[in-house]
Amino acid sequence: MSSKILHKVERVLDRIHQHPEYSIHTRKEALHAIHDDATRHSAAIENEEDPGEFTGTSVEFSLNDAWSYLCRSGIRLYSIAALGNLIEPGRNPSPNFRTEELTIGRVPPAAPEEIIFKMKSLVDFLNEDTTVDALARSVEAHIQIAWIHPYMDGNGRAARLLQNFTLNQRGLPAGIIPRSDRDLYTTLLRNALEERASYRSSIYQPNAVESLFHEFIGSKVLASAQYLEEALQKRRMYQVEICKHKRSGVPKEVLQAIAKRVRNFGRAEGAGISVKVNGNGSKRGCKTLYITGDISTAQLHGVLDNSPYEITYTTKPIDFLPRKK
Repeated sequence: MSSKILHKVERVLDRIHQHPEYSIHTRKEALHAIHDDATRHSAAIENEEDPGEFTGTSVEFSLNDAWSYLCRSGIRLYSIAALGNLIEPGRNPSPNFRTEELTIGRVPPAAPEEIIFKMKSLVDFLNEDTTVDALARSVEAHIQIAWIHPYMDGNGRAARLLQNFTLNQRGLPAGIIPRSDRDLYTTLLRNALEERASYRSSIYQPNAVESLFHEFIGSKVLASAQYLEEALQKRRMYQVEICKHKRSGVPKEVLQAIAKRVRNFGRAEGAGISVKVNGNGSKRGCKTLYITGDISTAQLHGVLDNSPYEITYTTKPIDFLPRKK
Protein backbone atom coordinates (compact mmCIF):
# COMPACT_ATOMS: atom_id res chain seq x y z
CA MET A 1 0.00 0.00 0.00
CA SER A 2 2.39 2.72 1.22
CA SER A 3 4.93 1.42 -1.30
CA LYS A 4 2.63 2.47 -4.16
CA ILE A 5 2.43 6.02 -2.84
CA LEU A 6 6.15 5.99 -2.11
CA HIS A 7 6.83 5.09 -5.76
CA LYS A 8 4.79 8.12 -6.81
CA VAL A 9 6.71 10.34 -4.40
CA GLU A 10 10.04 8.97 -5.62
CA ARG A 11 9.09 9.56 -9.25
CA VAL A 12 8.38 13.21 -8.47
CA LEU A 13 11.66 13.57 -6.56
CA ASP A 14 13.59 11.82 -9.33
CA ARG A 15 12.24 14.33 -11.84
CA ILE A 16 13.32 17.15 -9.53
CA HIS A 17 16.83 15.80 -8.96
CA GLN A 18 17.43 15.11 -12.64
CA HIS A 19 16.02 18.38 -13.98
CA PRO A 20 18.85 20.65 -15.16
CA GLU A 21 16.79 23.84 -14.87
CA TYR A 22 15.66 23.59 -11.25
CA SER A 23 17.42 25.77 -8.70
CA ILE A 24 18.96 24.20 -5.61
CA HIS A 25 18.41 27.50 -3.79
CA THR A 26 14.71 27.49 -4.65
CA ARG A 27 14.44 23.84 -3.60
CA LYS A 28 15.84 24.69 -0.17
CA GLU A 29 13.41 27.60 0.17
CA ALA A 30 10.43 25.44 -0.83
CA LEU A 31 11.40 22.62 1.55
CA HIS A 32 11.76 25.17 4.34
CA ALA A 33 8.29 26.52 3.53
CA ILE A 34 6.86 22.97 3.64
CA HIS A 35 8.51 22.37 7.01
CA ASP A 36 7.17 25.66 8.39
CA ASP A 37 3.67 24.84 7.16
CA ALA A 38 3.79 21.39 8.74
CA THR A 39 4.95 22.92 12.03
CA ARG A 40 2.24 25.59 12.01
CA HIS A 41 -0.56 23.11 11.34
CA SER A 42 0.80 20.66 13.91
CA ALA A 43 0.72 23.42 16.51
CA ALA A 44 -2.88 24.25 15.59
CA ILE A 45 -4.36 20.82 14.94
CA GLU A 46 -5.21 20.09 18.56
CA ASN A 47 -6.85 23.49 19.03
CA GLU A 48 -9.78 25.38 17.59
CA GLU A 49 -7.73 28.32 16.33
CA ASP A 50 -6.77 28.83 12.72
CA PRO A 51 -3.19 27.70 11.98
CA GLY A 52 -2.34 31.27 11.02
CA GLU A 53 -2.88 32.23 14.65
CA PHE A 54 0.07 30.07 15.65
CA THR A 55 2.66 31.66 13.39
CA GLY A 56 5.51 32.92 15.54
CA THR A 57 4.00 31.69 18.83
CA SER A 58 5.78 29.88 21.65
CA VAL A 59 4.11 26.62 20.52
CA GLU A 60 5.70 26.88 17.10
CA PHE A 61 9.04 27.97 18.53
CA SER A 62 9.02 24.94 20.84
CA LEU A 63 8.43 22.60 17.92
CA ASN A 64 11.29 24.20 16.00
CA ASP A 65 13.55 23.83 19.04
CA ALA A 66 12.64 20.14 19.25
CA TRP A 67 13.36 19.70 15.52
CA SER A 68 16.76 21.37 15.85
CA TYR A 69 17.56 19.16 18.83
CA LEU A 70 16.77 16.02 16.82
CA CYS A 71 18.90 17.29 13.94
CA ARG A 72 21.84 17.67 16.33
CA SER A 73 21.30 14.51 18.37
CA GLY A 74 19.65 12.07 15.97
CA ILE A 75 17.18 9.42 17.08
CA ARG A 76 18.49 8.25 20.43
CA LEU A 77 16.66 7.17 23.54
CA TYR A 78 17.79 10.28 25.42
CA SER A 79 16.85 12.64 22.56
CA ILE A 80 13.36 11.16 22.22
CA ALA A 81 12.94 11.33 26.01
CA ALA A 82 13.73 15.06 25.89
CA LEU A 83 11.13 15.88 23.20
CA GLY A 84 8.27 16.22 25.67
CA ASN A 85 10.16 18.81 27.71
CA LEU A 86 11.12 20.73 24.57
CA ILE A 87 7.62 20.68 23.09
CA GLU A 88 5.53 21.22 26.26
CA PRO A 89 7.84 22.19 29.14
CA GLY A 90 5.00 23.24 31.41
CA ARG A 91 3.55 19.73 31.53
CA ASN A 92 6.87 17.89 31.09
CA PRO A 93 9.24 19.67 33.50
CA SER A 94 12.17 17.29 32.96
CA PRO A 95 13.75 15.81 29.80
CA ASN A 96 12.50 12.34 30.67
CA PHE A 97 9.54 10.11 29.93
CA ARG A 98 6.47 10.48 32.11
CA THR A 99 6.30 8.73 35.48
CA GLU A 100 2.56 9.12 36.02
CA GLU A 101 -0.41 7.13 34.77
CA LEU A 102 -2.55 8.55 31.98
CA THR A 103 -6.12 7.67 31.09
CA ILE A 104 -7.12 8.84 27.62
CA GLY A 105 -9.27 7.59 24.75
CA ARG A 106 -10.23 4.02 23.98
CA VAL A 107 -6.68 2.74 23.67
CA PRO A 108 -4.84 2.89 27.00
CA PRO A 109 -1.30 4.31 26.83
CA ALA A 110 1.68 2.45 28.20
CA ALA A 111 2.14 2.23 31.95
CA PRO A 112 5.02 4.41 33.23
CA GLU A 113 7.23 1.40 33.98
CA GLU A 114 6.76 0.08 30.40
CA ILE A 115 7.62 3.29 28.56
CA ILE A 116 11.40 2.99 28.63
CA PHE A 117 11.28 -0.50 27.13
CA LYS A 118 8.73 0.35 24.46
CA MET A 119 10.60 3.49 23.48
CA LYS A 120 13.87 1.58 23.32
CA SER A 121 12.20 -0.83 20.89
CA LEU A 122 10.98 2.08 18.76
CA VAL A 123 14.41 3.73 18.70
CA ASP A 124 16.03 0.43 17.70
CA PHE A 125 13.44 -0.07 14.97
CA LEU A 126 13.96 3.41 13.53
CA ASN A 127 17.74 3.07 13.56
CA GLU A 128 18.18 -0.55 12.55
CA ASP A 129 15.19 -1.99 10.68
CA THR A 130 15.73 -2.11 6.93
CA THR A 131 12.72 -4.24 5.99
CA VAL A 132 10.15 -1.44 5.72
CA ASP A 133 10.12 1.49 3.33
CA ALA A 134 10.58 5.14 4.28
CA LEU A 135 6.86 5.93 4.47
CA ALA A 136 6.04 2.90 6.61
CA ARG A 137 8.94 3.81 8.90
CA SER A 138 7.57 7.30 9.42
CA VAL A 139 4.05 5.98 10.04
CA GLU A 140 5.42 3.58 12.65
CA ALA A 141 7.10 6.47 14.46
CA HIS A 142 3.79 8.33 14.43
CA ILE A 143 1.68 5.39 15.62
CA GLN A 144 4.06 4.31 18.38
CA ILE A 145 4.40 7.77 19.94
CA ALA A 146 0.62 8.17 19.83
CA TRP A 147 0.11 4.72 21.34
CA ILE A 148 2.79 4.75 24.04
CA HIS A 149 2.08 8.38 24.97
CA PRO A 150 5.50 8.79 26.60
CA TYR A 151 4.87 12.35 27.80
CA MET A 152 2.28 13.98 30.02
CA ASP A 153 1.37 16.34 27.16
CA GLY A 154 2.51 17.13 23.62
CA ASN A 155 2.34 13.54 22.37
CA GLY A 156 0.45 14.38 19.18
CA ARG A 157 2.91 17.12 18.25
CA ALA A 158 5.81 14.79 19.06
CA ALA A 159 4.31 12.04 16.88
CA ARG A 160 3.95 14.36 13.90
CA LEU A 161 7.40 15.85 14.44
CA LEU A 162 9.11 12.45 14.65
CA GLN A 163 7.18 11.31 11.57
CA ASN A 164 8.49 14.24 9.55
CA PHE A 165 11.99 13.93 10.96
CA THR A 166 12.20 10.30 9.83
CA LEU A 167 10.93 11.34 6.39
CA ASN A 168 13.61 14.02 6.24
CA GLN A 169 16.25 11.41 7.10
CA ARG A 170 15.27 9.52 3.94
CA GLY A 171 15.18 12.60 1.72
CA LEU A 172 11.38 12.93 1.65
CA PRO A 173 9.46 16.16 2.31
CA ALA A 174 7.32 16.63 5.39
CA GLY A 175 3.71 15.50 5.33
CA ILE A 176 1.47 18.45 6.19
CA ILE A 177 -1.67 17.47 8.11
CA PRO A 178 -3.84 20.58 7.83
CA ARG A 179 -6.04 21.79 10.62
CA SER A 180 -9.06 21.23 8.34
CA ASP A 181 -8.29 17.48 8.29
CA ARG A 182 -8.21 17.17 12.07
CA ASP A 183 -11.35 15.03 12.42
CA LEU A 184 -10.36 12.65 9.63
CA TYR A 185 -6.81 12.42 10.93
CA THR A 186 -7.80 11.66 14.52
CA THR A 187 -10.37 9.08 13.41
CA LEU A 188 -7.91 7.23 11.18
CA LEU A 189 -5.22 7.32 13.85
CA ARG A 190 -7.57 6.11 16.57
CA ASN A 191 -8.77 3.26 14.37
CA ALA A 192 -5.18 2.24 13.61
CA LEU A 193 -4.32 2.29 17.31
CA GLU A 194 -7.30 0.07 18.11
CA GLU A 195 -6.16 -2.43 15.49
CA ARG A 196 -2.67 -2.46 16.97
CA ALA A 197 -3.94 -2.82 20.53
CA SER A 198 -6.07 -5.80 19.53
CA TYR A 199 -3.10 -7.41 17.68
CA ARG A 200 -5.02 -7.44 14.39
CA SER A 201 -2.40 -5.34 12.62
CA SER A 202 1.32 -4.56 12.64
CA ILE A 203 3.82 -2.45 10.75
CA TYR A 204 4.92 -5.55 8.85
CA GLN A 205 1.38 -6.65 8.00
CA PRO A 206 -0.94 -3.67 8.31
CA ASN A 207 -4.57 -4.63 7.87
CA ALA A 208 -7.12 -2.71 5.81
CA VAL A 209 -8.05 -0.40 8.70
CA GLU A 210 -4.49 0.61 9.53
CA SER A 211 -3.65 0.90 5.84
CA LEU A 212 -6.09 3.79 5.60
CA PHE A 213 -3.89 5.74 8.00
CA HIS A 214 -0.78 4.82 5.97
CA GLU A 215 -2.52 6.07 2.82
CA PHE A 216 -3.56 9.29 4.56
CA ILE A 217 0.01 10.10 5.65
CA GLY A 218 1.39 9.01 2.27
CA SER A 219 -1.01 11.33 0.44
CA LYS A 220 0.28 14.27 2.49
CA VAL A 221 3.88 13.47 1.63
CA LEU A 222 2.97 13.12 -2.06
CA ALA A 223 1.19 16.50 -1.94
CA SER A 224 4.34 18.09 -0.49
CA ALA A 225 6.51 16.53 -3.22
CA GLN A 226 4.13 17.83 -5.89
CA TYR A 227 4.15 21.30 -4.31
CA LEU A 228 7.94 21.23 -4.35
CA GLU A 229 8.03 20.33 -8.04
CA GLU A 230 5.53 23.06 -8.89
CA ALA A 231 7.50 25.66 -6.92
CA LEU A 232 10.68 24.71 -8.76
CA GLN A 233 8.93 24.83 -12.12
CA LYS A 234 7.60 28.32 -11.44
CA ARG A 235 10.94 29.64 -10.16
CA ARG A 236 13.38 28.59 -12.88
CA MET A 237 16.14 31.16 -13.27
CA TYR A 238 18.36 31.92 -16.25
CA GLN A 239 21.20 34.19 -17.14
CA VAL A 240 20.95 35.24 -20.78
CA GLU A 241 23.83 37.05 -22.43
CA ILE A 242 22.77 38.87 -25.58
CA CYS A 243 25.19 40.16 -28.20
CA LYS A 244 24.79 41.89 -31.53
CA HIS A 245 26.44 40.41 -34.59
CA LYS A 246 29.92 41.79 -35.30
CA ARG A 247 30.12 42.85 -31.61
CA SER A 248 28.66 46.25 -32.40
CA GLY A 249 26.89 46.39 -29.08
CA VAL A 250 23.26 45.91 -28.06
CA PRO A 251 21.18 49.10 -28.14
CA LYS A 252 19.16 49.73 -24.98
CA GLU A 253 15.89 49.74 -26.89
CA VAL A 254 16.67 46.31 -28.41
CA LEU A 255 17.44 44.84 -25.00
CA GLN A 256 14.20 46.24 -23.56
CA ALA A 257 12.22 44.94 -26.53
CA ILE A 258 13.62 41.43 -26.05
CA ALA A 259 12.80 41.58 -22.36
CA LYS A 260 9.25 42.63 -23.25
CA ARG A 261 8.90 39.68 -25.66
CA VAL A 262 9.88 37.25 -22.90
CA ARG A 263 7.39 38.84 -20.48
CA ASN A 264 4.66 38.74 -23.13
CA PHE A 265 5.33 35.03 -23.66
CA GLY A 266 4.73 34.50 -19.96
CA ARG A 267 1.45 36.40 -20.06
CA ALA A 268 0.27 34.45 -23.12
CA GLU A 269 1.09 31.15 -21.37
CA GLY A 270 -0.45 32.22 -18.09
CA ALA A 271 2.96 32.02 -16.43
CA GLY A 272 4.54 34.71 -14.33
CA ILE A 273 7.91 35.64 -15.80
CA SER A 274 10.09 38.48 -14.56
CA VAL A 275 13.01 39.87 -16.53
CA LYS A 276 15.76 42.05 -15.11
CA VAL A 277 18.01 43.96 -17.46
CA ASN A 278 21.56 43.96 -16.18
CA GLY A 279 24.68 45.78 -17.25
CA ASN A 280 27.48 44.54 -19.44
CA GLY A 281 27.95 40.86 -20.09
CA SER A 282 31.16 38.87 -19.94
CA LYS A 283 31.98 39.83 -23.52
CA ARG A 284 32.50 43.27 -24.93
CA GLY A 285 29.35 44.73 -26.43
CA CYS A 286 27.07 42.17 -24.74
CA LYS A 287 24.33 42.69 -22.18
CA THR A 288 22.77 40.36 -19.62
CA LEU A 289 19.15 39.51 -18.83
CA TYR A 290 18.12 37.62 -15.69
CA ILE A 291 14.90 35.71 -16.23
CA THR A 292 12.79 34.07 -13.52
CA GLY A 293 9.57 32.14 -14.02
CA ASP A 294 7.75 29.17 -15.48
CA ILE A 295 9.61 28.87 -18.76
CA SER A 296 11.81 26.05 -20.03
CA THR A 297 15.13 26.43 -21.81
CA ALA A 298 13.50 25.29 -25.06
CA GLN A 299 10.70 27.85 -24.72
CA LEU A 300 13.18 30.60 -23.92
CA HIS A 301 15.25 29.70 -26.95
CA GLY A 302 12.09 29.76 -29.05
CA VAL A 303 11.32 33.33 -27.96
CA LEU A 304 14.88 34.50 -28.61
CA ASP A 305 15.18 32.68 -31.95
CA ASN A 306 11.98 34.30 -33.19
CA SER A 307 13.19 37.75 -32.27
CA PRO A 308 13.33 40.13 -35.26
CA TYR A 309 16.62 41.53 -34.00
CA GLU A 310 19.99 40.45 -35.28
CA ILE A 311 21.48 38.99 -32.12
CA THR A 312 23.40 36.05 -30.76
CA TYR A 313 22.86 34.77 -27.26
CA THR A 314 23.85 32.22 -24.65
CA THR A 315 21.65 30.95 -21.84
CA LYS A 316 22.38 29.03 -18.67
CA PRO A 317 20.23 28.03 -15.68
CA ILE A 318 21.36 29.59 -12.40
CA ASP A 319 20.62 28.84 -8.74
CA PHE A 320 19.89 32.39 -7.63
CA LEU A 321 19.89 35.93 -8.93
CA PRO A 322 22.98 38.04 -8.21
CA ARG A 323 22.58 40.69 -5.56
CA LYS A 324 22.68 44.32 -6.53
CA LYS A 325 26.01 45.91 -5.76
